[in-house]
Amino acid sequence: MKGIIDAFNVLVRSGLLKHEVIHFFVAIPFLILIWKKTREIKLVFLALACTYLIDADHLFDYWRYYGFTFNLSDFFKMEYFNGQSLAIIPFHAWEWLLLLMYVSYKKGWKSNSTAIALGIFPHLIWDAISVGSIVFYFISYRALMGFRIFI
Repeated sequence: MKGIIDAFNVLVRSGLLKHEVIHFFVAIPFLILIWKKTREIKLVFLALACTYLIDADHLFDYWRYYGFTFNLSDFFKMEYFNGQSLAIIPFHAWEWLLLLMYVSYKKGWKSNSTAIALGIFPHLIWDAISVGSIVFYFISYRALMGFRIFI
């Protein structure tokens, strides 16, 4: 229980909780759009889930830094980015969004790919604003830079 309390304290003190709440508010217009176009609540929830599940890719950076172990407080501190000055975060990429949008165009509004794309899009928008760089969220750019953090 102490670990969860510590993790919550890190979440609040670091500003990460505020950041995650803003992800929700940025996603709302996209969720409304999905609802208006499909009237399928499962697609709305899929999009909302993807707005947050995209952050699972932080585990790549976390495990690269700490090894294959897990501590929620350390995960929320995100020192694994600064500690190695790298950001792999493979799912945070405009390229995947473009691919999903192409599949969505082919499959239509009621496809899972559309919901996933409209969940990831607001996440990337807010992260790009927060980091101060749209280009950073191209995985091809990060790869060309050796995944080093230059922001």
